[in-house]
Amino acid sequence: MFGIRFLSVRLENGTAHAYFTMPKDASFGGDLGPVIFRDAVERTALQFPNVKKVEVCLDGILNFWDLSDDEPKKCS
Repeated sequence: MFGIRFLSVRLENGTAHAYFTMPKDASFGGDLGPVIFRDAVERTALQFPNVKKVEVCLDGILNFWDLSDDEPKKCS
């Protein structure tokens, strides 16, 4: 998780869209690192009463934590 930078956040109809970037040479510590990062951002954002849902975007990818071979989902 070293090197992840916060870019921006916007609130739209109760959904917080949080945007982050990570340098190409950086990596998460272990297989669960991306899930832990996503969960931490979601739990933090959901503390605000106006936030009902959270989308965490890392380098333009919404499902960055998914280790399957499925097509990456682009952020809105």
